[in-house]
Amino acid sequence: MKIKMRLFISLIILLLSVSGCGGSATPMPETLSSVALNPVNVSVSVGHTTNFTAIGTYTDGTTANITSRVTWTTDNTNVATINNTTGVATGVAVGIGC
Repeated sequence: MKIKMRLFISLIILLLSVSGCGGSATPMPETLSSVALNPVNVSVSVGHTTNFTAIGTYTDGTTANITSRVTWTTDNTNVATINNTTGVATGVAVGIGC
C-alpha cells in the first residue's frame, strides 16, 4: 500500500552580511524570494524512501539547491520520517493522504 504524507516544512535561512575594511562594504548577498519543493505530491510505500529537494530563487533571478540548508519535518512520524537535513523521507506505516 502507498503512504500519502503531508510534510510541514520549516525553512531556516540565514543571511549574513559582512563589512569590509577601510570603509568599503562587501555587497549584501541576494535575498531569497521563493522556495520550490519537489516532489509536491508523493506516495511512499512502507519501507521505501523518496528524496525531497528545495530550490531557492533569489531576488536577482538566480537559483540554488538549498536542500541541506532547510530543516525538514513531518507532522506524523508514525507514518513517515524525514531526515531533517537531507530531505530523505521514509514510509513507516500506512497512512491517509491529506
